Amino acid sequence: MDAEKKNTKINEVRNFISDFAKENLTKEEEGICIRILEKLSRKKKIDITRTKSDIWAASVIWAFCRANFKSEEGITMDLVSSFFDVKKSTFGNKAGELCKMFKIDFFNPEYTSQKIQESNPLNDVVMTNEGFIVPKDMFSQSSTDNKKTTKKNKDENQKLLF
Repeated sequence: MDAEKKNTKINEVRNFISDFAKENLTKEEEGICIRILEKLSRKKKIDITRTKSDIWAASVIWAFCRANFKSEEGITMDLVSSFFDVKKSTFGNKAGELCKMFKIDFFNPEYTSQKIQESNPLNDVVMTNEGFIVPKDMFSQSSTDNKKTTKKNKDENQKLLF
């Protein structure tokens, strides 16, 4: 694979992503898409030059959109497909490969926007030593109660011994 050809392809894809982002994404979201592209460009197993630039751009954007629930905000496969003039199945399959390869999902903070990270329901729960998953506020309240009870029991036991 020719390095110059690869760099040209990467720049084309980056420009496509930026063009789409100007109309549909925030700067933070565009940055995440570019980060996915950069990780993709470092993969030795994938020859990025063998696929058209618009397909790669649509795939990167759709992989990001799936993990960030952008379809709820109106960025659908139809919109991406019409913007880049590529078939939905083509970039959808490539986006699926990217998601598997880089573990792009809504629980991975590397690929989700700050807004999604803040609204993640897993932020509000914790796992106890026994393996139970409980809300954080319930866990902190019960652990405080346990400490008070334990101290009270120790004091009572000491009184009984003396």
